[in-house]
Amino acid sequence: YVTYDLGMLSNYRYYTGIIFKAYTYGTGDYIVTGGRYDKLLMQFGKDAPAVGFVIVVDQLMAALSRQQIDVPVVLPGTVILYEQEARTGALWLAEHFRRQNLAVQSMKRKVDRALEDYQDMVRRRGQRNLLYLEGDGRTVRVMDMVKGSEDIIPLSEYE
Repeated sequence: YVTYDLGMLSNYRYYTGIIFKAYTYGTGDYIVTGGRYDKLLMQFGKDAPAVGFVIVVDQLMAALSRQQIDVPVVLPGTVILYEQEARTGALWLAEHFRRQNLAVQSMKRKVDRALEDYQDMVRRRGQRNLLYLEGDGRTVRVMDMVKGSEDIIPLSEYE
């Protein structure tokens, strides 16, 4: 159940029309806010009317928790872990899998975390595959966390 407050004033000077906020049970603050701002896009080179809104995720999650609404989260079975220099290759590989309708999660490796930490995380989450692009990312270290197997595959073989 959501209620709307459409008649408030705002300190934001970019609004040119209606301003709205949405509230729900379980939180004392709004979970959605937005409005009409016809002149805002002129600052970016386009004179066009606009309406927009934002969902305040922290407030939404608090409301869901207080209302005891469970939101199941399904993690993808494959994690692509990459070092900074391999970012382009990791993004390309993620897109490659997504074009095949396979969900993947990408994450940049933190320099102060060991590879074993990421392997443990993948196992704890019940995810199966960890694909690691180290260095320049020309090769993919494919780790099956269930079988305990590991292969090295050139990134070019995924084309």
